[in-house]
Amino acid sequence: MSFSFIHLSDIHLGRPFSGLSEYSHAENKIDIYKSAVEKSLEKVFNFAVDKKVDFILISGDTFDSSEFDFSSKFIFKNFLKKLEKENIQVFVVCGNHDPIFSYNKNTFNFDENSQIKIVGVNTPVSVKLPFYRKDNQIGGYIHSVSFKEEKFNSDILSFVENIEQNYFNIALLHCDIDATTESPYAPCALSQLKDMNFDYCALGHIHTPQQLTDNVFYSGTLQGRNTKEKGEHGVRYIKVQNNKVVENEFVPMDVVRYEELEINLSNTNEELEAFELICEEINQAISSQQNLCETYLISLKLVGCVSFYSLINNQFYEDIFERIQTYSSFEVYISQIENLTTPRIDDEVLKNDDGIAGELYHLLENEEDLQTIYSKVFDDVGKVCSSTLNKDEILYLVQQEAKKLCSNIYNDKKEG
Repeated sequence: MSFSFIHLSDIHLGRPFSGLSEYSHAENKIDIYKSAVEKSLEKVFNFAVDKKVDFILISGDTFDSSEFDFSSKFIFKNFLKKLEKENIQVFVVCGNHDPIFSYNKNTFNFDENSQIKIVGVNTPVSVKLPFYRKDNQIGGYIHSVSFKEEKFNSDILSFVENIEQNYFNIALLHCDIDATTESPYAPCALSQLKDMNFDYCALGHIHTPQQLTDNVFYSGTLQGRNTKEKGEHGVRYIKVQNNKVVENEFVPMDVVRYEELEINLSNTNEELEAFELICEEINQAISSQQNLCETYLISLKLVGCVSFYSLINNQFYEDIFERIQTYSSFEVYISQIENLTTPRIDDEVLKNDDGIAGELYHLLENEEDLQTIYSKVFDDVGKVCSSTLNKDEILYLVQQEAKKLCSNIYNDKKEG
């Protein structure tokens, strides 16, 4: 017989978005961020119904804080009740951000016969719970342990019961894999977890989706909310047949996505050309993604040696934002801009420099000397270069790059 389930974790209801710069206009789109996580949960619900999954696993840190937050509690309870109405079981473990005491039993008043199991709230703190297939037969067991408090210093696996032979066994844990024994977040040795022979390990705590072994997974946070949580976020969808995993897929569910781009402006000669390049690279980076989302927050790192260095200021950033809105076919906002460009120095300035920048520049001007030096490595460069450039063309490119180096050396000396 077959069954399927969804593994999600670290929803962190109540956590704000961060890393939105003041000139990006991204911080003004407050409605996008207020509804993002709720929209992600709605996508999970629709996906679960569409796939007719048997149950859902939530690996801890559903809430960002153990303090009472009516809005977060209401959103999550509503999500659980909708799933229960669709006859979908839900198994929730409590993590370090949402330990057992943060679940008010009057709010989460699911009795022991409910399809909603919140470990430690309407079950014992460490449990082995059966899950059921659509034919109401036991498909296997969920082995889980919840955080009583915000710290869990013990080896979490010592609380996990033995697996049931001839059934599909799942470890549902919020833990810190291969951390030191002093870790306050439920240290857990991967080798020991593997030795317990679970068929699937649904882990929470790490916000980046990760596969540690064939059957051990961190699903990651459901919705990224800062520049460290860039890229796709979502859930894992698992289908099992005859106690063997036959399908295991990461499915993006985020509606706002952080991305980071480094753009080299060295080959642009004016700010308008730079705007075009930035917009083109943003569009290319987004359109190349297989799974698109509603809104993108782009963190830009601008590098290179440019002649219009003094024009890279707040107005330049505002102009980038305005151009992106008309140029891009996606809803895109700039979350941060890091300007690492350096000014390109006029040739006459470099000629008159009495330091190493000037000496290097004079060497570059003398093609015979440069070619003598360059010829020693030309053959090696030629082997690496896969294009049809001839020796003079490669020499020219080297000259241009070296001139940029002169500018950088000159700028460093001035700043020093």
